[in-house]
Amino acid sequence: MWVMVMRCVFKHHVYLCVVSTALMAGLSLITSHTSKAYADQNCGSSRGGVKTISSDQPIVCSSGETRILSSTSSGRDINIDMDRGPGEAVKITGPGTNITIIKKITVTGSGGSGLPVIKVLNKGQLTLDEDVDVEGATGMQKAIVVDGSESSVTLKGKLTGFEGMKVKMSNRRILLSNEQINYTSNNNTNFIEIDEKTLHQHLN
Repeated sequence: MWVMVMRCVFKHHVYLCVVSTALMAGLSLITSHTSKAYADQNCGSSRGGVKTISSDQPIVCSSGETRILSSTSSGRDINIDMDRGPGEAVKITGPGTNITIIKKITVTGSGGSGLPVIKVLNKGQLTLDEDVDVEGATGMQKAIVVDGSESSVTLKGKLTGFEGMKVKMSNRRILLSNEQINYTSNNNTNFIEIDEKTLHQHLN
């Protein structure tokens, strides 16, 4: 009887080992996919000066690096189709992630329901050298959200198609090179710096 019990325990132990091996294989596969997803973030290649991004795909950067992003061709704007991927059109996150986008951004499509067009968080930094046009986007929250201490956005172009409160933030930085933003809201808020001056809200 003891031998049978030992055999049963041994068989059970072997079975557990098989399950454990399967679990390890599954975890390895998940890790592989996660690593691939991280590597495939649309934040440009890791070589060269100005880096090109994949056409029509949302921009996601958490590289912890300083990068300058452009479109795939020298004269083309960056067109982001929200039907091609989930999430925000542009998301910058993480300490040391300092991204400058040097082309006009046009956002279209119905994806990203309820999410902001642009989100910068967790000490990420974003500079937009050209205009941002979101008139063709549907379903998204047409706003720029800046969240987390030391997160910042620098706007050098014009915002088109944004509705209501264009920029949502809490004690964070939004820097504009000139007064090309039309801000309309019923909230009494000062939150934008322009050349060390404060841009106050305008009422409808």
